[in-house]
Amino acid sequence: MGVVDAKNVADNENFMKYEQIRYAGHWARMRLNLPLSAVRQREYANAPGHFLAAFCRCCAVMVLAVLFLWPSRSAMAEPDRAVRFLMEAPVSMLDWGLKNIEDHLMRNREILTKHEKELFHKEPSVSADYDWSGDVIRISIGLRLSGKIQKTTDTLAEVNEWVAFIIKYVRGVLTMNPYDAYFRHKGFRSRETPGNLEEKLSESTELVVTVRDTDSNILSMCKAPLVGEDMVWLKIGEQ
Repeated sequence: MGVVDAKNVADNENFMKYEQIRYAGHWARMRLNLPLSAVRQREYANAPGHFLAAFCRCCAVMVLAVLFLWPSRSAMAEPDRAVRFLMEAPVSMLDWGLKNIEDHLMRNREILTKHEKELFHKEPSVSADYDWSGDVIRISIGLRLSGKIQKTTDTLAEVNEWVAFIIKYVRGVLTMNPYDAYFRHKGFRSRETPGNLEEKLSESTELVVTVRDTDSNILSMCKAPLVGEDMVWLKIGEQ
């Protein structure tokens, strides 16, 4: 082992003590707002700039990392042809009117099934559709016989009476206000609206009420125009 130079050790210890005293003096001056030497003033003045530069470099690295890891637009999923078709297809005022009719009847569905003898299931089926081949707006209402009801002659007669009541009720509720109001814009009426729109829509609308048992067998079916008094009772298998 080499011989330790006692003078070098002493010099190092004295240097460390000197540095500690020097830095302690600088911090004391800063705390007491005492003036610093010109060299030390430049050192402390440059410290914020060094910190800001380092901070900016870190931010730049983080932004580049995010851009590198973020998936590109081409890699993201896009709507397929079927979904894009639905997105681009507009909703017509005919669609709007049919939906309004369905919603109106469903909001009052308790009236359709609230028989005093509880003949029917509480939830009816309601649909409003347009038949292109016949140029007809068809409003269909389906009832289902309650499971505890026996299919007797008297019961079937009561079912037919109730079907006739539903026809009259729907006629009244849909024509209480102008029938074409279901097919209008909210708050305004287009200048291009035909003057006889309500008449044409009413003449083109028919009602179909069907009653089935718990096994989906048809017990009663009636077809009727929206306006007038006529009712056509269909036999099983007829449309």
